[in-house]
Amino acid sequence: MWSDDDSTEFINWRKDKRVTLPNLQPSSQTISLWLPKPMLERLKLLANKEDVPYQLLLKSFVAERLKAELAEKSCKRRPERVRRNSSVGCAP
Repeated sequence: MWSDDDSTEFINWRKDKRVTLPNLQPSSQTISLWLPKPMLERLKLLANKEDVPYQLLLKSFVAERLKAELAEKSCKRRPERVRRNSSVGCAP
């Protein structure tokens, strides 16, 4: 059985190095989202013009809006002097 074998015969664990795998995709979760039919049809038309799957287009719309909302909320919490030099793009 594999669990009875000792890997130290093959691998020197003291010389191991931590590696990062930058191209791994984050975990995804399937959700149900009810959209009005006309909205879904417009989304599909736009996705077709952009030559991307409509789910990917919708995901990018949500990601962009989340980024904007979080940046806006971050600006509202910061003092004025910090906002001017911010890399988030806060308006003075």
